[in-house]
Amino acid sequence: MKHVLLLIVTAIGFAIARPAVAQTLKVSSVDASDDKVFHNEAGQYLGHNLILDVYDNSVTVKIDKHTEVLKLIADDAYKATEENDTETYIYTLTIHKTVGVTTSADFEMRIQENKGQRRVAWLKLIAKRF
Repeated sequence: MKHVLLLIVTAIGFAIARPAVAQTLKVSSVDASDDKVFHNEAGQYLGHNLILDVYDNSVTVKIDKHTEVLKLIADDAYKATEENDTETYIYTLTIHKTVGVTTSADFEMRIQENKGQRRVAWLKLIAKRF
C-alpha cells in the first residue's frame, strides 16, 4: 500500500513540475542598439538554441547560461521586469504560432537607466523552429 501511495504522489509531483510545452528554437536573427552594452556581443547569439518551457501563466526562457522567468501579459506575450537603484531590466517574449504550433519567437532584453541620461540599450533575438 505504501508503494502505491508513493507512486501516486511521485506521479502527481512530476505532472505539476513539467511544463505544458517545451520548445527548442534556433536563433536566426539578432538586432541590437548601437550602445556598446549589447552591440559588441549581439553576434555571439546567432545559431544558439533558445529553449522555451511554457507553463499556464509563465514561460522560462533559456539561452546559453542566461535564464529568465516571464509572466503572461497577453495571448502568447510574456514580460518580466527587474529593477535596482541605477537600472531597469525588461525582458519580453512574443511567441508566433501557426495552427497552434510554435513557429518562431521574438525575445528582447532591454536595459534602461533610472537616473542621469536615462539611456536605453536593447537586444532582440528572433528564433525559429529548425
